[in-house]
Amino acid sequence: MKHDKWVQSQVKKYADPKKGYGEADKVVKLNLKAYQEAISLAKKGVSFLDLGTNSGRVAWEAKQKGADELGVDLPEIITQIKYDINKVEMNLEADYPPGEWDVVYCRETIEHLRNYKEVCKRIIQSLSADGTLIITAPRDKKDSGANCPEHVRVFEGTELDKLVEASGGKIVKAFNERRQRVVVAKKK
Repeated sequence: MKHDKWVQSQVKKYADPKKGYGEADKVVKLNLKAYQEAISLAKKGVSFLDLGTNSGRVAWEAKQKGADELGVDLPEIITQIKYDINKVEMNLEADYPPGEWDVVYCRETIEHLRNYKEVCKRIIQSLSADGTLIITAPRDKKDSGANCPEHVRVFEGTELDKLVEASGGKIVKAFNERRQRVVVAKKK
């Protein structure tokens, strides 16, 4: 893989329990709006998919609310998740968890995938009839190129909104938060 060193640095930085909190823990600590949206939907009996789960913290928070959670990430990361969650290792470009999901939380993941259009379609198709997708992606050019070689794409302006709509999603709300675009959507 072209970015093996980068992947290993991310594992050490974000998934090692000896290093304190990971990126997902930071999202919870900062109480970001995208996280609030996702957790507000987590409750007993709700199926909650955390795509790109990182340390597993958001999936764990959903589990604490009674949701049936599943955290998925790269094999290098999933083996080091520090939270007690249901988890599966997967290649987000090739694999995809089956089933209908009431909530799909996909934070800062889609920009890493070469076939992001196809993946976005599959995410939306996997939603239950009343399911909700909360998806975020960098919107700043500073988050691409030499600064972030692992990012295949940065979604400037409302490009993430357009991707979600073209993939079969109906946008409920969209907003900017920090350096990312957040889209909350349902199936059309």
